[in-house]
Amino acid sequence: MDRARSPRERRSSRRRVGLGVLALAFVACEAPPAAPSRALATYELVGPADEPAGEATIRAREGGDLVGALELRDREGERVVLLDDEVSLETSGIARYGARLERAGLVSRIEVWAGEGELRWRSREGLAIAEGALDVAGPAWVVSEAIEPRMEVPAAALLPWFALAPTLPREAGASVTLAPLNLAERAPLPLRVEVREVSEGEVEGRPATLVRLFASTVATGHTLWVDGESGELLAIDDLAGARARRSGWRPPEPERPPLPAGLREEELVVTTADARLAGTLTLPPAERAPAPAILLIHGSGPMDRDEAPFMIFRDLADALGSAGWAVARYDKRGFGASERLGDPPPPPTFDALVDDAGAWLGALDRRPDLRRCRVLLGHSEGAMIAPTLARRRGDVDGVVLLAGPVDPLLEILAAQLELILPAHGLGPAAIERARRQQRALFRQLDRRDLDELPADLRDSLAWMRSHRDHRPADDLAALRAPILALYGEADLQVPITQAEKLRALAREHDLDLTLETYPGRDHLLMDDRGRPGMGLLHDPDRRIDPRVIARIAAWLATLPCAGEPLPPDTDQ
Repeated sequence: MDRARSPRERRSSRRRVGLGVLALAFVACEAPPAAPSRALATYELVGPADEPAGEATIRAREGGDLVGALELRDREGERVVLLDDEVSLETSGIARYGARLERAGLVSRIEVWAGEGELRWRSREGLAIAEGALDVAGPAWVVSEAIEPRMEVPAAALLPWFALAPTLPREAGASVTLAPLNLAERAPLPLRVEVREVSEGEVEGRPATLVRLFASTVATGHTLWVDGESGELLAIDDLAGARARRSGWRPPEPERPPLPAGLREEELVVTTADARLAGTLTLPPAERAPAPAILLIHGSGPMDRDEAPFMIFRDLADALGSAGWAVARYDKRGFGASERLGDPPPPPTFDALVDDAGAWLGALDRRPDLRRCRVLLGHSEGAMIAPTLARRRGDVDGVVLLAGPVDPLLEILAAQLELILPAHGLGPAAIERARRQQRALFRQLDRRDLDELPADLRDSLAWMRSHRDHRPADDLAALRAPILALYGEADLQVPITQAEKLRALAREHDLDLTLETYPGRDHLLMDDRGRPGMGLLHDPDRRIDPRVIARIAAWLATLPCAGEPLPPDTDQ
């Protein structure tokens, strides 16, 4: 167990949880003997900004039971959690007692245990008791609640994947579907695992076949790397907010497709009062100079200049650069090669993110090789930032909105819950519980002691608070620049109803609006493959619908400034 952890440290541990972490637990059929353990593998834990977060060691006791030793470190490198052979195959406060998994709360308890070819469960909510059984073939796997898996530590999530990895297919093109028990609904939750890539590389200095897999449910997804010979787990992403990779080994970097013919890229850094923002400017062939310029503004979360792993912005930069545009994109403050400045750095509020985009737009203004033509393209939260910045500037020539909200953020978050949870198969009780949790979170925005909270929780609440009084509709209504708005009809994060609200706003305020929707396309404007849910949003192999890119390029070509010569008296 963790020793002498303060309430603040416990909150810090809980904050490592990300919505949709898939937590699995293997149910054995014998009680594990208490015996000395031997190390099998050690994994480095890496945070969302690629900062070291600690390490986890997988051990085996006599009799085959897997346990984990874990050390977590904060951003300053200080140890905040230490567990030694205490984490067994468990999830979200589920304690493993022999063949039984048990999770207990103040008024509820669920027990799951393995029988011959079946999983049996018994739950209590207050005085109400329910029992059931689920037939299983092969190993019995249990998945914790998809809506809010309260994983305390990444090692607890790492252990079951370490155990599962050798059983997964490793041949090119192979796949398998497992059916773990969803503790939230007491029903199977299909888990699909696909082999996506087989390549040659090295592991610990020896030649090895490397296999990349993608495992997903409707709720979430993970990319795994395994050794093609032994099936040993080499790396996995998104474990309670961390990535795990075998110590001394890194997954191969995806190959960057070659730049389209004639394009050039420049690495740039824009510095503000509290951020150092690194990015890339893609320039069209020299004969197209001076070029009009478009700035790409990313959505919420830890986004880099490409919107990796989705690569939406990289694909847009290549395509729009080939169409004659200079395309600027940058890493969000605190991620990629960008830095937050200050001691401590101020939280990334909405206004700070608007200022960051404004600083990059100002850098484009100062370049003599660019035409006086400025367009802003925002995706998701970026589609809230773009109209705000355009309204403040007053001289933006066009705005492109991808999945752009019209309602305030807190209303969007509430609407997300009503779309996502039913798509994940959760029933009324689980949805109502999630509503209560969300309302409790919103009440935290009124806290006066945000500065006393751990940094990442403080930043998250400050970001939400900064959105609370922001009304995107007000900025949209004030725009006089042409607007192109594109929406996916299968979007679970910005509901398609926002498109209708934008149409109504445009009629009311006489906006120059072009709006299109795409059936079967999700929040990333990618094919949802008939499987709506958040799982596919983790899939690194999907790409933005090429029709969307073509539509943006065609609309940009209609802007009057795109073809105007640079004024001879410019002082750019």
